[in-house]
Amino acid sequence: MNNRLLIIVLAVVLTLCFAGMVLLVSCSVNPSNTDKTLVAWVSLTNTDSMEGSVLTVQDGDRFDGIILSEGKWVAGSEDNKRTDLNMGIPVQESDTTGKLVQLAIVYKGSEILMYRNGELKSTYPAENIDLLSSKKNFVVFGWTHAGGKAQISEAIEDARVYSQALSETELKSLQPNKPSKLNPYAWWDFEGEKLRERTGRFSFHKRSGTTWEGIFNTKFTEGKLIIGKNGYVNALRDYVSEIPQWPENPPEDWLTFHLAHPGPGIAFPGDPNAAYFYKGKYHLHYIYKSLYGFAYAHVASDDMVHWKWHPTVLIPPITGHGMFSGTGFFTKEGQPAMIYYGLKKGNMVTFALDDNRDSWTKPEPVIAKDDAGKPVDIKYWDPDCWLMVDTYYAISGGRNPELMKSDDLKNWKYLGKLLHEDYPDNLGVSRDEDISCANMFKIGNKWMLLCISHRLGCRYFLGDFKDEKYLPDFHAKMNWVNMD
Repeated sequence: MNNRLLIIVLAVVLTLCFAGMVLLVSCSVNPSNTDKTLVAWVSLTNTDSMEGSVLTVQDGDRFDGIILSEGKWVAGSEDNKRTDLNMGIPVQESDTTGKLVQLAIVYKGSEILMYRNGELKSTYPAENIDLLSSKKNFVVFGWTHAGGKAQISEAIEDARVYSQALSETELKSLQPNKPSKLNPYAWWDFEGEKLRERTGRFSFHKRSGTTWEGIFNTKFTEGKLIIGKNGYVNALRDYVSEIPQWPENPPEDWLTFHLAHPGPGIAFPGDPNAAYFYKGKYHLHYIYKSLYGFAYAHVASDDMVHWKWHPTVLIPPITGHGMFSGTGFFTKEGQPAMIYYGLKKGNMVTFALDDNRDSWTKPEPVIAKDDAGKPVDIKYWDPDCWLMVDTYYAISGGRNPELMKSDDLKNWKYLGKLLHEDYPDNLGVSRDEDISCANMFKIGNKWMLLCISHRLGCRYFLGDFKDEKYLPDFHAKMNWVNMD
């Protein structure tokens, strides 16, 4: 074989090999393919909660899922577009005794097939949709879809998504916690020390549904995902910076205020936090509930009327925790900083790294210590921080908040309760009334403590400091709760 022929042969072989590689990659998720299979092994742990999801794939507002509804396992979908309750699989008594049942929904061409333990139970026509080619799709367990109902109590042993319609034989061959011959699009076996998706497609997991005491309604234990009423898990891709943006043609029923959260996520609880005027711009952060957890949206304005959203960078994939109430302040050196409550982590401090507030330092915990240098057991909640001369003072909100001080925002000395022992009896409000979302600042020759009470609403004190404690001499409410 001469050299020219050899080169031609090699070129053809390499071309075919390259084409084959491209074919293999493209077959893993065909952008125009609506075929897919959802399969999970599950048992119900409480029949009082009978509305939620075992496994849902969602892209934007569209979703398909294995849903429990009205005592049946159904193929759930947005606005029931691909759902037929009459074709659902009735829940059996064995589903609630701890015995695992394999549930599978196969989307094949223009029909939906529903299986129980590998046996076909129902089939009906449907206009199936492609949810798997999107780079922004996600998976939820517990609630029917993002923002939907989460009234299910279940133990999930294994959950998978395939990018093809599996046959009855293929479904019967599947075993929980064991690989299949066909590679799944996504797979959770709930084994190991961390909740993870085995293909690596969904790298971030957000557990939610907790009490204020921090008790999860979801557990990852003994090779199972345990979900209780109101609990759910979001399985998400690597975080790509969100930037809220007002649509050109908002719906007619949207609020017409000059600042309202347009999404992503929902403006809940919506609390404004960490506001600054810096180098000619106003900056404001507010809390919204992203799929990744509670985050701080960031808007800036030249006139406090026209606002522009910045990328969301204070969000759990970056900070390591959800963002709750706090305050913005400036350091001795004039650097913008904020103190806030990190969900389930305590009070935290972080510092701006650029003038646009688009980059922040790694959050550092605020830990109050006694004279012996030992941490003091206090409740961390709704903090505020202010500078008096060369010393930083901070409080942790609640009833008669805890007070601490620091020279460097790293080492905090515990000072006891904020309010002075000489707190007046004639202010018209108890010293033990809730002081949350607090902000302490100088106004004239007085120090104002602006705060809310969850019972009374927004209110404020005027006073001064005595013996490193706050001694108010005036109190007033700024709104009135439950007025007739």
